[in-house]
Amino acid sequence: MNHPSIAVRCTGVTKSFPAGDGMVEVLHGIDFDVPAGELTMLVGPSGCGKTTLISIIAGILTPTSGEVEICGSPILRRIGMEAHLGKLPNQLSGGQQQRVAIARALVHAPRLIVCDEPTAALDADAGQTVLEILKDAALAPDRAVIVVTHDTRIYSFADRIAAMEDGRIRTVRSAPFAPLSEAA
Repeated sequence: MNHPSIAVRCTGVTKSFPAGDGMVEVLHGIDFDVPAGELTMLVGPSGCGKTTLISIIAGILTPTSGEVEICGSPILRRIGMEAHLGKLPNQLSGGQQQRVAIARALVHAPRLIVCDEPTAALDADAGQTVLEILKDAALAPDRAVIVVTHDTRIYSFADRIAAMEDGRIRTVRSAPFAPLSEAA
């Protein structure tokens, strides 16, 4: 079923992994829509299922049950790495390497861009540059960007924040966001 304003639709998504003699369910019936033309962040404590969910959305993992629909499209170019053409990766800073990775992901104008902790190893300025690039990419009405993060400094770039806990989406909030102390 095609939903033109929805880039990603998760319906009843579960994921279990083998553990000892049985299985452990990591995701518990996730129902989650990601609107096209927005930057959505998945946030929550370590081990709550963010990376598992984004891996399913990206097609790296297969859900145990449930469905994931992907629709969406085009791209912008604002990487700012022209002065570093011809350099090897080990000749670039961490922030420059992140921008190259994003450029490689964006070059084919994907409809969906998923990033797991894109600012984890970056200073504030490099992190802001990376999020500006991702935010610009998300502005296309037929594209969506999903960012998994623990970095509260970048929440202001989000159009919507989905807070996860114990393998479930607990809240989905749209901008503007309440102060961090009131956040889910």
